[in-house]
Amino acid sequence: MKKIINFIFILSCSVILLCFTQCTKDPTYKVKITCRHTNTGIDTSSVISGAAVVIGQENATEGPVDSYAKAVGLTDNNGIFEWNFKYEALLNVTATYYDTVDATNYIGAGQIKLVADEVVEKTVLLIKQ
Repeated sequence: MKKIINFIFILSCSVILLCFTQCTKDPTYKVKITCRHTNTGIDTSSVISGAAVVIGQENATEGPVDSYAKAVGLTDNNGIFEWNFKYEALLNVTATYYDTVDATNYIGAGQIKLVADEVVEKTVLLIKQ
């Protein structure tokens, strides 16, 4: 009889433990930057592929895939640069591009606020310097 009571006690404790525990998922902070040419600062014409994008502050450290506060990379053929961060932050965004055809520098800047489990999208307009 004592074995049955011990078994029921262990079984009920296991069921209670399973009912009140849950898995928590770490939040993700995704960023999607689109770089576009502009002449007046208002219009958005074609996208820029191969633009250098820097997200973060000057003194922040870079990370390989997921970074704490800085990301550096190039836009793809659609003019898009994407990155995943680990923590919420307010970060600067700068983008530069050198057009070899007409030997012109383009530059653009902005800010983003990372939001948990959402993709923050920002369009950066690059203007001729």
